[in-house]
Amino acid sequence: MKKNRGDKASNDKTNAKRKRQSRKQLATAQYKRSRMEIAAYIAGIGAVVVFGIAALLGVLHMRDASIWTTWAACLLTLTGGFCWLQDREWKKDTVRAPNARPRLEIAQIGFDYDAPDQTLNIKLTVENVGDAAASDVTLRDIGYIARQPLTEVPAIEPVKIPAPPLKTMSPGRRIVRATPVKNITPEFVNEVRKGQTFLYIYGVITYVDRTSTEVYHQRKFCAQYDSAARLFLECPFHNSED
Repeated sequence: MKKNRGDKASNDKTNAKRKRQSRKQLATAQYKRSRMEIAAYIAGIGAVVVFGIAALLGVLHMRDASIWTTWAACLLTLTGGFCWLQDREWKKDTVRAPNARPRLEIAQIGFDYDAPDQTLNIKLTVENVGDAAASDVTLRDIGYIARQPLTEVPAIEPVKIPAPPLKTMSPGRRIVRATPVKNITPEFVNEVRKGQTFLYIYGVITYVDRTSTEVYHQRKFCAQYDSAARLFLECPFHNSED
């Protein structure tokens, strides 16, 4: 009886060990290298190869070619080191918050009026309120003035801000964009401030979440200036995220 118990305990330990090994193998199989990690490997291999070529050129007494090749190898080494360091920092952030993701929201909207140019500038502040960086951020928006309150956004397409997309928008970072509405007379501005004319801003923010895999997000927004509160309030339409 004691022998059977010993055999059973030994079998349980063996099975548990096998399960741990299979889980480890599965985790290794499912591991996906990031772009920075791949770039670090490529730069490292390239540096080793170029260093070898530089050494060979030195042996062949081709001094100038050897020096330039050595500089190229040093540059590849520095590039690989930067990629490795950046990848390590990103992985640290992922370990600290495995469920982290970026989330861009409208933090603040205001406007001012330039009387000489008859231009009303709507200032839009976008903030990353998430726990991870947002990549390839783009913003399209448009200011719109209506005589009656809107129930949906007009058919006019928002205009893309004439600026390159932000490569990275880290958590807590804010960006401010000014959207001009031209040919606005002072009388129009007074009507907006009195609530007789209605001022809107609407548009779309797009960004990519690269925390684990590439996920595309689109944030629609629409806000109306409230003359009583003297600030922009979210509209009941065109406010969603995909």
